[in-house]
Order: sequence, then C-alpha cells, then structure tokens
Amino acid sequence: MSLPRKKILYFTVPSFFDLEISLIRELSSFADVEVILLVTPKSMHSSAFSMESLSQKPSLKSFSEIDGLDKYSEVIDLSQWSAAILPSYSLPNLLKLRRLLKKRVSKGNYDIFHCATVGNLQRSLLGCFKKIPKRIMNVHDPIPHRPSGFFRHHILRSSFHWGGNLLLFNTCQTSEFTKLYGLNKQTIHFSRLAAYDFINHFPTTPNPYGKYILFFGRIEPYKGVEILTEAFLNSQTAKKGIKLIIAGKGNLPKNASSDNPAIITLNRYIGNDELANLIRHSMFVVIPYLTATQSGVLMSVLALGKPSLVSDAGDLPNAITASDGTPFGLVAKAGDPSELASQIDRLCADPALCETLSNNIRKALDVDSKLSWKAVAAQIYTIYNLL
Repeated sequence: MSLPRKKILYFTVPSFFDLEISLIRELSSFADVEVILLVTPKSMHSSAFSMESLSQKPSLKSFSEIDGLDKYSEVIDLSQWSAAILPSYSLPNLLKLRRLLKKRVSKGNYDIFHCATVGNLQRSLLGCFKKIPKRIMNVHDPIPHRPSGFFRHHILRSSFHWGGNLLLFNTCQTSEFTKLYGLNKQTIHFSRLAAYDFINHFPTTPNPYGKYILFFGRIEPYKGVEILTEAFLNSQTAKKGIKLIIAGKGNLPKNASSDNPAIITLNRYIGNDELANLIRHSMFVVIPYLTATQSGVLMSVLALGKPSLVSDAGDLPNAITASDGTPFGLVAKAGDPSELASQIDRLCADPALCETLSNNIRKALDVDSKLSWKAVAAQIYTIYNLL
C-alpha cells in the first residue's frame, strides 16, 4: 500500500523565485506543496518576480489574484503559490501578517515546513510555523562572504537552531559551519542547484553589442569584478575589439567606471528577459568570485548552454563538470588577474573550444541528473522522509 503524500509548506522570497519555479514544479510530483513568497517594499522586483504595487494592508493572496503574475500560468500552478505581502515594516503590520500566517498554518495540516532562506525579517516570522511538526531550512552561504557582526550572527545562530534540520548546497564548508554556529552534524543535509531552465522561457532578441564576454549579477567585493576588469584590460582579447560587459547593480570598481570603450557597464537592475539575451549572445560568461559556495548565476548560464570561466572558489569547479568529468568551462585561480587574463585569451582565441564546451552542456542537459531539477527534487523528498 502506498504511503500518503506529505504536505509541505515552502516559505521563500522573490530573489529565489527563478530557481523555485523549477524546483516546486518537480517537487510537486512527490508531495503536495504550497508556497508562500514573502514580498516587502524592498523585494517587489527581482530577476524573475515583479509587482508594481503592494496592498495598503498586510495580506496573504493567491498568485491568481495578483495582477501581472498570470504570465507565469504556463510554467507554474498559480493556485499553489501565495504572496505574503508586508506593505511596510511597522510593528502593527508585522503583527497582522503574523496572524494571517498562523491562520494559514492552523488550517493547513502540514507535515513539513521548508524555509528557503533566513534574514532578520524572516526570523521574526518563523514562530508562525512552529506548530508544523518537522522543519528544514536552506543555507545558501554557510560561511558569510563578509563578517556578520554580533547581531547578525545571533540571528543566524538562533534561526539555524530553530530550523532543526539544515540543507546545504556544498559539502566543503560543513565542519567550519557547524563549529561557527554550534550545530550538530547529524542535522545537516545536502542538496545542489540545477540548471535554471526557466530562463529559456524568454524569447531571443537581436544583439546590439557585437562580440563580448559577460559578467552579470549584483556587484559586491567578493565577486572579484575588480580582478576581472584588471585581467581583461591586460589581456590580448581587449586589443581585438572584443568587449567585456558588466551587467548588474552595485558599486563599480574604478577600473570599470572609466571611459574605456572596451568595457560596457549596465549598472542597473537586469530583468530575466534582458539577462537571457545577454547570456545567449555572449561568447562565454566569467564568474571570478574570490569566495563562493555555489552560484545561481552559473545555473542560468548552463541552462542556456553557454560555457563559463570560473574561479576555483568553493564548489564552482565541480559545478562546471559533468558527472562523468566532462567539462562545461575553464577554471582560473581566484584573485589571480594574470591567470584569469590567460584563460580569457584562451577561450576567445579558440571558438572550437567554446563550441565543444557548449555541446558538452547541451548533452548533459538531456542526460545528466546533475543538472536536473527532477533529480534534485527526488533528493530533497528523500531528505523529507528522514526528518
């Protein structure tokens, strides 16, 4: 006799919407999943999710009730998704939203609460879900890219202990993570990201930039953009008319904000429709991070079949290798502009190598479970049964 399907309440935020679309789609073949997406004035727009305005009062609304989200009806079940809307960060609004979430929990009869991320606001809401028998929480950056400070460290520590079970996306930081937050290794589980296939949903548009290599994503110090621009400007590639595009919000390094015509900066929010075409038309994408766990950026690149040049930080080298060892890109030493320049020149001078790497990715998308959300969902459902 088959066991009854588990009922999952999945709590997430707009910045993860592009990956959750694929995960929830596949996870729903194993369990009954309801998703709550927490939307605030600061999170109304992300790469895939966008709301033009928020209701004046805290509310919990089905996606089918929200203007503009019907465009996703072909790729997700709108009735499965709800938005928890917090129009301001006032205490009365927070208390009202807590009441709405508690009411949902009391009626839902959920077996498992799965929290996709944690921050100060999310931590203040976690108590709403305490009646759900089993809990698990994603940890995308086990070791912070920059020092957390006492208050932030306390928030994370208390959240991780409240979560009970934690889902990491690489194995290389487990010992340091458990020691940092005083955790039991028996509560740690592992999963991975898969190719963000949702990005293929956006149509192809003409290329206005000519030949270029691409960096995209929020610009922060740990992402190595300054190293990249130094490497590119010292490379042979920059002298051949090939450009470097840096696309994303953040503080540009000085060597990227000059009037050098070899570098194009799109220092603003980049929607998924524009991003899809920036990746499609690029020669390859550079991910020069100084520190890393895994990368959603890389998962978008793989979904579109483009090769990448990554640093050897964290799990990035493993992520650009198929299960059988076939490469999807090249690796350079993190923080080394000379080696990065050499690898940029190697890829730009060898179109056949780029095409081989692209073919490797396309073949793996068809047959390699490493890039498959179906395999990830099966793995997570196995973890659910261990809780």
